[in-house]
Amino acid sequence: MSGNGRLILTLLFALCVLDPACEAFTNLSKYNVGQGRRTAIKQQISYPRPARRNLFSRLKSSLPVAAPWAENIASSIAQVVGAGAWLAIWSNLAKYGMIDPKVSRKIVHCGSGPLFLLTWPLFSSSHTAPLLASIVPTINALRLVSAGGGVGRTLSALGFTQAGEEEGRGESDGRRRRDSGLVTAISRSGRSEEVMQGPLIYTLVLLWGVVGGWQQAMSITAITQMAAGDGLADIVGRRWGVVKWPWSDSKSIAGSLGFVVGASVVMMAELLWFNAFGLLSFKGTEVYDKVILISLLCAAVELIPLDKVLPGRLGDDNVTVPAVAAVLALLLLR
Repeated sequence: MSGNGRLILTLLFALCVLDPACEAFTNLSKYNVGQGRRTAIKQQISYPRPARRNLFSRLKSSLPVAAPWAENIASSIAQVVGAGAWLAIWSNLAKYGMIDPKVSRKIVHCGSGPLFLLTWPLFSSSHTAPLLASIVPTINALRLVSAGGGVGRTLSALGFTQAGEEEGRGESDGRRRRDSGLVTAISRSGRSEEVMQGPLIYTLVLLWGVVGGWQQAMSITAITQMAAGDGLADIVGRRWGVVKWPWSDSKSIAGSLGFVVGASVVMMAELLWFNAFGLLSFKGTEVYDKVILISLLCAAVELIPLDKVLPGRLGDDNVTVPAVAAVLALLLLR
């Protein structure tokens, strides 16, 4: 079994032990022993969900009742399998020359974030749910670091340290050969160093979405704008981007339109998906104009060459677009 397979099994085994224990501790913490009897404490340690119930929340509640820890672990396993299958399909198509690596890279870029978001409502309201949901981006981040040659080279590629002499070159080359399909699928040039830049930042944004904004409109907005918007801008721009913006030789009007349309459609679909499970509470007609406005502003940010102004990789589109999107969501989607 490969090192990644052993890592996945180890994490799942550990969480199978930890999650039930955490749930049991949480249940015990609801009771207070006093005056010879136990008094139930009203507060629960969990992520609050709106009381409103609709189609998908009723459908989910009609399924056989399972313990929250079992629900979380099953959802996490589905995430791992789905993410692995999605990446394997496009990695192998690019590896064997059946699709242009640039196209496969952007398809992975466009689909990974939205597909990841679709699984969030499948988890329970337990406080341990984000922990299990973070398995996929954590594993992918570790794979990217491994494919790129280790932590030292990753920090250098991100601009935090200067490139030094190569140590353990044979071991690094071996890792890169084993992950050659991954590198081919998600990098522009096919060079392993590239996966430690945009692709790694993308994965870290997914991890931030789980940790910092679990099941919230802020994270949904940031991830969809980064994934669907920025990804489709590149695909559409390469195909139909003949007319460029006056201030940019690499950005086209068609690409910007692709950004706005793609980001708006995918973001609206994700918001409605979460709304259908009762995790968000709004009417679709209340947010259409705000979604389009957010997409327009994020597309404008993508046109600004911030990578020439900000240090390191802080000007990367995978940083600036989700950051601006998250702020706009906090301001407009209250």
